[in-house]
Amino acid sequence: MRRAARFVLSFALIVSLAFTALSGWQLAAGWPATAFVDRGAGGIVAATDRAMARRATPQRLGERLQALLAERPRNWVAIDAVLAVAEERALSLAPPVLGAVETARGEDHGAAALARACLDCARDPRACGLSAEFACQVAVAVSPVGDVQGIAAELGNAARGEEIDRINLGLSVVGLASLLALVPSGGTSAVTAAGAKVLRLVYRMGRLSPRLVRLARRSVDEGIDWARLRNMPLGSVAEAGAMRRVINPAALAPLVDLGHDIGRMGAALGPRGAVLVLGRADDAVEARRLANASQALGARTVGRLEVLGTQRFLRATVRWSRLSWTLAASLGGFLLSLAGFLVGSAGNAGLRFLRRRAR
Repeated sequence: MRRAARFVLSFALIVSLAFTALSGWQLAAGWPATAFVDRGAGGIVAATDRAMARRATPQRLGERLQALLAERPRNWVAIDAVLAVAEERALSLAPPVLGAVETARGEDHGAAALARACLDCARDPRACGLSAEFACQVAVAVSPVGDVQGIAAELGNAARGEEIDRINLGLSVVGLASLLALVPSGGTSAVTAAGAKVLRLVYRMGRLSPRLVRLARRSVDEGIDWARLRNMPLGSVAEAGAMRRVINPAALAPLVDLGHDIGRMGAALGPRGAVLVLGRADDAVEARRLANASQALGARTVGRLEVLGTQRFLRATVRWSRLSWTLAASLGGFLLSLAGFLVGSAGNAGLRFLRRRAR
């Protein structure tokens, strides 16, 4: 009887160890994509609701506002979003904080200040803040005119023997190619084209993360025939036939997918909100999850992102995968089997010891 029990415990231990090793190997092979899956819209709302219940306090909101007011240029999209959180949750902010907000608003929104900021923004996208002057840049930047201008400017630099910005030029090409439906997209070509334009604007503003810059550079280097593009007449850059000859849709696919996710952000938040949210993404996976959150939360996205912080907000957009739960269950089974085996072995050893003592 004891031999049978020992055999069963040993077999259970081996099986549970095998399942644990297999699940662990599968999880490690695809980490971190295999560990987490994206939440649905309802799950994102519920998870951020729970996080906000803990984090959205008058003190936290006041500290965030003070930090935002200290930035130059000030980010009024974020400031107004934090104020909206306070109003939504009926939280009373300290009078000195509210006074500082109104003083700063007067400084930044006066006629002279706006005119100066608008001129700087129109001249150099890196000088743009997410405030009223942003309209001076965004009206052209997120239209097909901006893509044509980007191509013309960079090809003009090439013709003069000057250095060209391949990412700026490549993103302009991707924006036009998406609008002309020359590249496969996860959604409508208009959404992807709009996202590519916001991506180009964020890049020109210097707000794009290094990883996304590398993704864009790799995609445009491999996906565009640069020699043919340099020889293309400017009058044909918006023609589908001419554009089709200079692009490789397969190589551009990662950039097109990113453009589609940014387009979803823009549809939910508008250009200014999309610029702010995209600036928080470190890579394409985070961009996709932020786009999911933007569609789920709508106008509440920016406020919750500011209050929770990027990493806590991103954690609310994912859940443990089935493979992760399988590993946890397998590990638990292994530990129980090991405990049973050790207890059984200890019991047998104890019985043998008592028999020897009895003799």
